[in-house]
Amino acid sequence: REEAAGLKALLSAGSFEEIKRIGHKLAGSGGGYGLDRLSDIGRDIESHAAFSEARALESDIAALTDFLERLEVSYE
Repeated sequence: REEAAGLKALLSAGSFEEIKRIGHKLAGSGGGYGLDRLSDIGRDIESHAAFSEARALESDIAALTDFLERLEVSYE
């Protein structure tokens, strides 16, 4: 959840390379936890950051924030 807030700040600063790195990390780690949607969002973030697509990134970050707000973690 902290990543989502950080992404907003990075976008405001125009730090597309850092956003791309975080997107790549999210894409890679989501599947390991069974969070395929997180991986999808991470890939979108990585791709849009590679082309400095700020508007698309705003949408991606909103999707990430929404996903994380609705995520319920349970331990079995």
